[in-house]
Amino acid sequence: MKSISIVAALLALPFCLAVPADDLAEAMRGAVAKNDAAVVTVKVALKETYSYDGGSDVNEYTQDITATVISPEGLMVTSLMVVDPSVLMEEYANSEEGFDSKTEITSLKVRRGEAEEDAEIVLRDRDLDLAFLRPVKKPAEPRPFTDLAAGAQAKAFDPVIVMNRLGKVANRVSTAQLLRIDAVLDKPRMTYFVGEYAGHGAPVFVVTGECLGINVTKMLKTNSQNGMGVADEYESNMASVVISGADVLEVAKQVPAYKEN
Repeated sequence: MKSISIVAALLALPFCLAVPADDLAEAMRGAVAKNDAAVVTVKVALKETYSYDGGSDVNEYTQDITATVISPEGLMVTSLMVVDPSVLMEEYANSEEGFDSKTEITSLKVRRGEAEEDAEIVLRDRDLDLAFLRPVKKPAEPRPFTDLAAGAQAKAFDPVIVMNRLGKVANRVSTAQLLRIDAVLDKPRMTYFVGEYAGHGAPVFVVTGECLGINVTKMLKTNSQNGMGVADEYESNMASVVISGADVLEVAKQVPAYKEN
């Protein structure tokens, strides 16, 4: 009789495990539905100029990045490193002797469905890898935004939801990933390590729906002369982290107000 009970318990185990999984799926659907209009794609046009050993080269291209709208006026935040790759190039590539690079952002356009609107960078914070963008023209109506003032917190190994948008091939539909907090640092500020490079500039939510913060990259400055050619060093000095909503809002206080017409 005892062995039959054990077998019955083992057979029921998959059904027990399915319950929390379904709860997490529902939490992900809720986060996507609530914040769909606040997670936007920004088309960045870049011009890169390289100089090396007396020669030079110019490369122009566009890339799509994710940004999160955090105010009714349309203020957005993203990872500085993805909107302005010169931050990364200066730290690594410029350590190569005889090599120099310059990156210029020639255009920023926020995609809203099929429409686009011009945007500009209004504040950079290199220490936290944050870039604040907003429409060049102040929106006439309040914009949907993700609330960073909810004060959500998480502990190590808690599940979190990273929201993002897929690419053009998927019509840039909203999506989400379920990750776990690898570690938490509370000094010099609350920082959550998520261990994967997923969704730079994207909002991260706890499973109850409140926004934990914004996913960016933490990078250590090095004195290496090996540049980007050493993959091990490159990876060991960078990590995907979540900056708390409170810290993002604190930096955002420095954003200048729109000028009156």
